[in-house]
Parts: sequence; structure tokens; C-alpha cells
Amino acid sequence: MKMKDIIALARAGYKMKDIQALEEKEALEEEEEKKQEEEQEEAEEKPEEKEEPESPSDEITEMKKQLDDFIKEKDDLKKQLEDAQKALKEKDHKSEENKETLDDVIRDFLKD
Repeated sequence: MKMKDIIALARAGYKMKDIQALEEKEALEEEEEKKQEEEQEEAEEKPEEKEEPESPSDEITEMKKQLDDFIKEKDDLKKQLEDAQKALKEKDHKSEENKETLDDVIRDFLKD
């Protein structure tokens, strides 16, 4: 805690015991944070050590396999899209209600 902070607390009515207690609490919190950071660093370092045996050629092989899988999936989706488009083109979009032609409409209009 800085001297400015201590003076500000004293002006606010804190006693020396209270200020010391706050300093101790702050020191404990800093120690806990350091411990947590060290534990996180240790946890992060351990998995990296386990992954080292994998060689770059293994990674390249795995990436090639993934690329082949993606290409195959793309081709399958492309084929499905073409089939769906073909089915839509072949489907009869005219319903029973829409079979009435313009000539039929004019005849009906003239009859009235």
C-alpha cells in the first residue's frame, strides 16, 4: 500500500490497526494470486511436454487426412444439392387451381 493510500485512509477515519489489517489482507491476496499463477503455468507446461513426441510429419499426415475428408464432404454436399435442384425442376409446380388459362378467365368474364 502506498503512503498516499495510508494517508487517505487515516483521513477517512481508519485507525492504524485497521490500516495494518488491510495491508496484511492485501499481502495475503497477492501471495494467493502468485500461487494460482504458478499453478496455471505449471499446468500449461505439463501438457506441452506430453505433446512433444509428435513429429511434424505426423501433423502433416493428419492435416492431409482432414483435407481429404473435407473435400469428400464437399463433393457429397455438391451432389446432394444437384439432386435437390434436379428434383425441384422436375416437380410439377402447377396446382389444380392454377390450370385456368387466360382464355378461360376472359370467357368467364364475357359470360357475365
